[in-house]
Amino acid sequence: LALALDEVDRLLPCDFATDFFGLLRSWHNRRSVHATWQRFTLLMAISTEPYVLISDLNQSPFNVGLNLVLTDFDEAQITDLHNRYGAPLAASELAQLSDWLHGHPFLTRSALYELVTRQLSLTELQAGALAPHSPFAPHLHHLGRFISADPDLAAAVAEQLGRQSINSLELRYRLQMTGLIQDQSWRCDLYRDYLAREFS
Repeated sequence: LALALDEVDRLLPCDFATDFFGLLRSWHNRRSVHATWQRFTLLMAISTEPYVLISDLNQSPFNVGLNLVLTDFDEAQITDLHNRYGAPLAASELAQLSDWLHGHPFLTRSALYELVTRQLSLTELQAGALAPHSPFAPHLHHLGRFISADPDLAAAVAEQLGRQSINSLELRYRLQMTGLIQDQSWRCDLYRDYLAREFS
């Protein structure tokens, strides 16, 4: 029996999230004691670091088993994906797309899909990226709700937007672990633009 859960990080704002993750961990632990449970496999997909989702490591289902981390696409991978979509952009436009999204896998794939299916130019896609019905809107709104639910994280975003150094190492780490920044820079320009509109 396999239980696959996608977008598990959407449970974060829920009151029952810690209890739910604790339940998943207890199911995993039963595998070592009960023969019936040895046939149970749990698969979870998240778009943030597990550390952000649950504070009690003893109840966390994220620190057991095998973790697979999807890194940002490099130039060769972006080019390969672009070619799989029929190469809708000129080389200079593909470089612009790469500079804009910095190889973020979900955003890059979404952008190429929209360019092809809606027959948009890159300029049109970028101009409407923050619109309420843009292809990026659900992802960006989820990100905004996630940040708004944590006043400390929202303050850290405001500091980062103000080009001030974030004094708290923990908050800087949390921004990195949520995928918002890499080192001291925004992970992608789309995130920066959206967060500037929402949190400045």
